Amino acid sequence: MKKKIVVGILVIVAVVSVISAAVASKNRATRTHTTDRVKLALHSLVPLAEMYHYNNQTYEGFCESEEVNNFKELAEEHLSKVLYCYESSNMYELKVKIGSPYNSEWCIDQTKDFGECSESEDS
Repeated sequence: MKKKIVVGILVIVAVVSVISAAVASKNRATRTHTTDRVKLALHSLVPLAEMYHYNNQTYEGFCESEEVNNFKELAEEHLSKVLYCYESSNMYELKVKIGSPYNSEWCIDQTKDFGECSESEDS
């Protein structure tokens, strides 16, 4: 009788372990997908910034453009935060904290550079 109880408990523990692993894996995959979506959207702003500059002969106003505002909304929906967007007549930079809890910073700028921000950049 005791053996049946122990076996039953072991089966329950095994089932709970499998379910927990599946839920943890799904959560990790969802976070990765969310992070990748924000990175893709950030990267898509690079050609839009160049089109903005071509059409206006300046980057001034780019940070208030519809494209950047749409990106900010998407970032907030996906647990990211736009730290700042700076523009002048001949340059722009946009910095975003991505992931939960905001574990990496990604940047784009007029050099068409896209990626994790370097340590030397201001926070």
